[in-house]
Order: sequence, then C-alpha cells, then structure tokens
Amino acid sequence: MLKAKWLSQTLQYALCIVAFAIPFPFICSTLALLLLCAVWLLQCRPAATLANLGKRKALWPWLLYYILLAVSYTYSINKYDSLFDLQSKLSLFVLPVIIGAGMVIEKAVFRKVLLSFTIGVGVIAIYCLLRSTWIWQQTQQTQQFFYHDLIGPLDANAVYQAWYAIFSLSILLLYPREVRNNRTKIFRIVFFFIQFLFFVLLSSKTLILLFCLVVIPVYIRQLYKKGKLSIAPILAIVSGVLLMALLLVKTHNPIKQRYEDILDKNIQDALRKDYHQNSPFFSNLTLRLFVWRVAIENIKEHKLWLKGSGNGSVKELQNKKISEYGIYDIYNYKHPSPIRNMNIHNMYLQSLFMVGVGGLICFLLILFLPLFLPVTRATGSIFFCFFVISIFFMAQESALQTQAGIVFFSFFSALGWNIYYENKKLQLP
Repeated sequence: MLKAKWLSQTLQYALCIVAFAIPFPFICSTLALLLLCAVWLLQCRPAATLANLGKRKALWPWLLYYILLAVSYTYSINKYDSLFDLQSKLSLFVLPVIIGAGMVIEKAVFRKVLLSFTIGVGVIAIYCLLRSTWIWQQTQQTQQFFYHDLIGPLDANAVYQAWYAIFSLSILLLYPREVRNNRTKIFRIVFFFIQFLFFVLLSSKTLILLFCLVVIPVYIRQLYKKGKLSIAPILAIVSGVLLMALLLVKTHNPIKQRYEDILDKNIQDALRKDYHQNSPFFSNLTLRLFVWRVAIENIKEHKLWLKGSGNGSVKELQNKKISEYGIYDIYNYKHPSPIRNMNIHNMYLQSLFMVGVGGLICFLLILFLPLFLPVTRATGSIFFCFFVISIFFMAQESALQTQAGIVFFSFFSALGWNIYYENKKLQLP
C-alpha cells in the first residue's frame, strides 16, 4: 500500500517535470518523458489501461494515426527517414495510452501540472530577456530582442516558443484563482506581463492575432459569466491591445516587418512555372505558398489520395519536384538550398501527403473532436483556447513533424482527455 502511494506521488511529480521541461531544449523533455514512462511502468495496471482504452473512443484516432504511419513504412521510399519519423512521433501513441488511459489525474494534480508549465515558460522568458538586455548593454544592438535571435542559445524555434507562451498566458488569465492574498496576485500579474512581453517579442504574427481574437474574448466572456465584468478590465484590455498595436505600427521593429511581409504583393514568386533563370527571393508567406503548391501537385501527380506516399517519402518527392522547377542546390550536399528537406509547413497537407485521406481524417478528429465533445467544458476555457489556437497553428506549421510540437501537443491533449473521462462532473470555468 505504501509502495503504491509512493509510486502514485512519483508519477504526479513526473507529470510536473515533463510540463516544466517542454519549453527547454529537446533533451530535457526527452529525459522527462523517459522518467514518466519508467515510473508508469512500475505501477502499470495493464488490464485497467486496456479497459479504459476500449471505453475512451476519443483516444482511438491518436492510436490509429500512429498505426497508419507505421504501416506506411512498408511503402516509403526512404526507410531510414520513415523509422526516424516513427521514433520521433512515438509520443503520439505513448502519451494517449499513459496519460489518457493509464492513470487518474485529480484536480489538484492538474493544477500543479499547469503551474509547472507556466513556471517553465516563465524561466525561459526571464533568461532570454536578461540575456538580450546584457547583449544590448555590451553592444547597443537590439536585434537579439526579436524572433529567433531572442532564443538563439536554446536551439529552439521562436514560433514554437510563442505557441508555448500563448498557452501559458491562457493559463495565467483563465485558470481559476484559489489563492487570494495580495502577494500572490501581484506575483501572478508580474509573471503574466513578463511572459506577455516575451510572447510579443517572439514575433509570431499568427499567434499574436490569435491572442487578440481568441484568448482575450474568452477572458472577457469568463469575467461576464462570473459576474465580474466591469468597465475597468475592458478598458485595461482594450487600452493594452491598442497601445501594443500603436507601438508596433509607429516604431521600426522586426515585428512590424513580419506583418509587412504579408502585404508583399509579389505572390507570383510562389506560382511561377520555371525558376531556372531567376532564383526567387521567398518571403515567409510566398515560401509557404510555394511549398504547399508543390505538395498538392505531388499528391495529384502520384495519386496519393488513398494511402499517401509513406512517412519516409515526403522529402524525396518534394525535393525532386522543387529541383524540377529549377531551384538551385537541392542536391548540393555541401551547400544545400534552405528549401531542401523542408517539411510542408501545413499539418493537414502533411498528413494527407504521408498517409492519405484516412490519416487526414484521424488528424482532423484529433484536432476537432475536443470542440464537439464537452472536453473543453470539463477542462476549462484554457483547453478551448488550446485546441482552437492549435487548429490555426497547424495550418501554417507541420507541428507534429518536430519534437517541439509533438511532445507539447500530445502531452496536453492527453491530459485534457484524462480530465474529461476521469472527472466528467468537474466543471472548471
């Protein structure tokens, strides 16, 4: 009995460690996941887990999606890439089993896991801001405050860090506050503004818009439902958003430049039939349009609708088609083109390309099912924001092709489904 209690507590701590480690370099989350798996195996109840999997049908698309990827190994062109892909995506199968069906997560543990994640994001934010300030004091340069330069030493992607940050901000805004003393309130407010500054400086155009269009309206609605909506918080929110917009528009900064790139009228760069004579200068937008165009052409040309190309064929087919268009250095292994081996930057297209319409349906169920079942009511407004933001984010990033996206999305999705199934009577705001 004592051993079982100790294992249960250790498993809870392991969940918190994984949540804390997600914003850090990938090795940290990998080691944390290994710890979680080891502890779970020590207290594993296979019969109960299998029974839960049988009943929790919302987890089936996750398992089927991974199984389709595994089957696609048999017809993938590059077997090495296929195996590497399956290894990197193992969390898509393991975490729904371990977290979604293999344990009981109570409200107190749920709170600790969310708190651990916000602390992890906060530590990263403080470190990056202090580092950038120190560089500014030494060099008087400012580029290190923005986008990828802001998180340079972490070997991370600014867009994915912004994805973590917007979820952390959602937690700080929307999760119910149980502690009422002023010191805790002040700490929470300061922590929020540090992370908000970090989030804006990360310069993710889409996520900044989604914060304004999704998170803030949900927060206002939550205040209204609690009967706490008054003119003061609305004015504060509106004033803050307008001030941020004014600063971005009226000052010269990389964030403004990224929005101006959207207005680049040279969309034809992504649609030309031949690039042999004149290599294009792609912006973020035109590059995505070009890669999507090539992917759609490959799907049509190779008739990939039914079963896809296999998870180990995407790079091969994309590189070949891009090279045929005349983009230089695709096969120059010493100095390759930046487009070589690029993923499709759209998880919907990526799923269809790899495993056909069956894989796409599984992926759509993974993303949209939580909005149609009451999982977002059981887990609170934060998970409504999490899934809505993910739906849009996946349209511009192949987020489940990188460890940065796989662990984050599968961990918190599985956590949400566990709370839904284990605590159906739990109704968080």
